[in-house]
Amino acid sequence: MIGNNSSQIVDQEESKFTEQRFFEVNREERHYCALLAHALLSSKPTRTSFTEMINSRCKINFSSDSLEIYLEAAVLRDYWNALGNSKKYPLETNQRRRQVLRGIIKHMGYSIDIIDNNSFFWTKGINGDGSKLWSPGHWDEKAIKAASLPNLKKIKWAFNAKPDIMMISNGYVLLIEAKLESPEGRYDKFGTGQKQIQELIADLMKQFIPTFQNTTIQNILLALKPPNKDKGHCYITWKDIIGILKPDSLDPFTQECFKQLKTQYYSNANNH
Repeated sequence: MIGNNSSQIVDQEESKFTEQRFFEVNREERHYCALLAHALLSSKPTRTSFTEMINSRCKINFSSDSLEIYLEAAVLRDYWNALGNSKKYPLETNQRRRQVLRGIIKHMGYSIDIIDNNSFFWTKGINGDGSKLWSPGHWDEKAIKAASLPNLKKIKWAFNAKPDIMMISNGYVLLIEAKLESPEGRYDKFGTGQKQIQELIADLMKQFIPTFQNTTIQNILLALKPPNKDKGHCYITWKDIIGILKPDSLDPFTQECFKQLKTQYYSNANNH
């Protein structure tokens, strides 16, 4: 608590932040992902320009007349939840969960017998009263390590991961990892990165979710600059996004935010 002593009073003239409005200092990539989704869904000219660019860049066939956009898409988590009521947990829910889990375990190269031999699969242990099959996102990593089942950690990470943007159109799916200033995240000391887990998500979607089985799924990076490696991997930059925007069809706030993005990261004075 600050007392009445004048030496403890903060000099307001010297302690103020800058006079800028928040959109001028905002560096949150989720903000720009939301604005991108808004721009594409609300502006047909921008959507058309984007689909032409992304089709050429990634060799796909998006349609500007049919585009679904999801932010923070927890695909595996939500499809697991859709298997049945987790509170009442009828027999049908248990059977559906077990069936999906058996398929995933076999896909990762393990015997399905491990389900009934490892307690981390269950909410109250293998034979616990009222025990349910956990969502993989809840599995205990220490127990996985003790059981020598390292690939199951990747399954846990995939169930907890949320690609920043998922776009669906005309039989094609893009899982987009968006970056501004942050580097690729790492899951462990062995270097398992976001890219590897995002690719596993795409694989599991193709293998186990019927609505995606006949689609073409690509993982792409949206960043300030092209990546230094993986040159054959599809990517787009925020500069590409700025280039496809049609300002006349966008609201003033969205226009101002993307102008600030350009100023902050692509002007000569502030070029990162």
